Amino acid sequence: MREYLIQVVLAVTAGTVAELLPPDTAGGGRRACAPVTALLILCTIVLPAVSWFADGEGLRGRIDGFFDSIASAEAWADESYAEQTAAYLCQAGAEAAEGKIAVLLAERFGFPADCCRTEVTLCADENGIGVESVRVFLHGRAIFADSYAIEDYLDALFGAKAVVILE
Repeated sequence: MREYLIQVVLAVTAGTVAELLPPDTAGGGRRACAPVTALLILCTIVLPAVSWFADGEGLRGRIDGFFDSIASAEAWADESYAEQTAAYLCQAGAEAAEGKIAVLLAERFGFPADCCRTEVTLCADENGIGVESVRVFLHGRAIFADSYAIEDYLDALFGAKAVVILE
């Protein structure tokens, strides 16, 4: 673009100088140079556009390429948005599920809910959002609960790896 602007400025400058060189006579020397100067400047401005159309690809190909690049950029943005949304849903879902699972385990295995803490890891795949793993932390009276039964229960419930840790 810079080279193009330099060419236009040089053509205008050369045309101006060319118009000043012939003497202003009754024969119209300067007047005869004006069309030649205008043609020189017009060719300098139009030549890049002509070469752009004549390079074999043409306007249709360039327009199609432009819209293809926009479509691929939109697809990348949509994919990025989908990944971000899935990560957000996984995080929010894990936080919501952790407290509910602790209460569920406390009711099922007969210990106070405040003696149990859980960490849930969710994952997103083509089937949706699912539980990847569950970690259960037991302390206080809950350490007397059957940790193998808790693991088996969570494995059957979520189909994911469950680990019980005594604190």
